[in-house]
Amino acid sequence: MKTKLLKNKWMYLGVILVLICAVISLSVVFSRPEHSALSLSADSLTLPVSTSKSLEISCSLENAEYTYEVYDENIATIESGIVYAHSVGTTSVRITASANGERAVTSTMITVTENPNDPIVDLPSEVTLYLIDKNESEAEQNGLYNQISFFAYKSYQTSISENVVKVKDNVISAVKEGEAEITFSNSNDGSVQKVLVKVLSVPPEIINLPDSLNLKLSQQVTVDFGLSPSYYTGEAEVAFVSNSEILAIENNKITASSTGNAVVEVLLNDSIVGEIKVLVETSLSCSLKAISDCEINDNTILLKPNVQGCFTLQLKSENGDAINFSSAEIIADGVEIKRDMNYFHISSSSGGTITIYVPDLGAKLTILVFVV
Repeated sequence: MKTKLLKNKWMYLGVILVLICAVISLSVVFSRPEHSALSLSADSLTLPVSTSKSLEISCSLENAEYTYEVYDENIATIESGIVYAHSVGTTSVRITASANGERAVTSTMITVTENPNDPIVDLPSEVTLYLIDKNESEAEQNGLYNQISFFAYKSYQTSISENVVKVKDNVISAVKEGEAEITFSNSNDGSVQKVLVKVLSVPPEIINLPDSLNLKLSQQVTVDFGLSPSYYTGEAEVAFVSNSEILAIENNKITASSTGNAVVEVLLNDSIVGEIKVLVETSLSCSLKAISDCEINDNTILLKPNVQGCFTLQLKSENGDAINFSSAEIIADGVEIKRDMNYFHISSSSGGTITIYVPDLGAKLTILVFVV
């Protein structure tokens, strides 16, 4: 019995030793030395345009290799830990350190300021701006703009007309039509540059005008039109005029007062920019009467084959006025016709049409001829 208890005791001690060894092994495996996070010597870096400066980095990882990610490379770039300043602004930088399988990440800010030693540049001697209040992106695509940005300087002064342009936050903006001269000066080196700013209105153009109109007697139409470009917001006086007595015009409303042809001129700011041809038509009516060898049924004439018939014809306008045949054109199709005053002599082998057209009225009438 004593021997058995001794064996159990040594067995328990063995198990305890195995557990202790396991714990020590696990602690060796999972307890690597802690490293502090990657740190920079300063929270941010500030340097002037066109200069460079080393980014001081202190890292707890020995022999670390660094990679850099600059959010806006138009402002600054980093090569081998050296920051190169390109333009005024602020951007963030993400820095990653790697060594011996370890990795740490941090970030900082880079601010690029004006370089007081630079001469005044980036401004033309003359700038043309346009008065644009809407659709600025479309205007810019067409080469028009109403403001221009410049490389900022501490001191500037406007003259000639302060109401023509305004200068704020490094941007010159158009206010009203005219000219302004802006003097830019560098307080560090005393350099001066003058910029002449011309502000113009966008020239308008009338679009969607009809080339011609066909009207009935006493009919009134409103001429629809548009102004181009869509970003034009200046003054535009549009007028429709005609010296023809057959039309009455009020603003863009045209009323046909009598029949005939006319031309309407379109004016934009007192300059002729187009014209609309107008034809005022009226319907024709006729009175047919059979004289010999034919029959009349409304506007239809019945003939025997190749037999000459005779009839009279009177033309009337839409308002009942008689129309003289001297102002009419007669076109025969499939019919032989001769006119003697108001008497018409016709013959046909298979039938056809007689078309009467009055150019002054823009009116047309068709008479059918059947052979029976």
